[in-house]
Amino acid sequence: MLFRTRARRNQMLAAWAASKLGRANADAYLKEVQLVDAAVSGDDDILQKILADLRSAGQKVDEDDLHSMMNEMMFDAAEELEAERQRAG
Repeated sequence: MLFRTRARRNQMLAAWAASKLGRANADAYLKEVQLVDAAVSGDDDILQKILADLRSAGQKVDEDDLHSMMNEMMFDAAEELEAERQRAG
């Protein structure tokens, strides 16, 4: 379940970051995030990639704020998956 929750969180995070970066194709950005995540376990690699991408695009983003957002999205992802599980019966 943790794997599915992290995958959903990463999807949400990539969509958010893609919109901040002005990228129309969030799925392509998600694949970039997934490649980074596959290279190293844990969340720091994802955090650093998105942080670097946003800063390169001129976005002012605080690392602690981004980390907090990732944690919030993890809870949101878990709630979404639980709601889907309950609907499936």
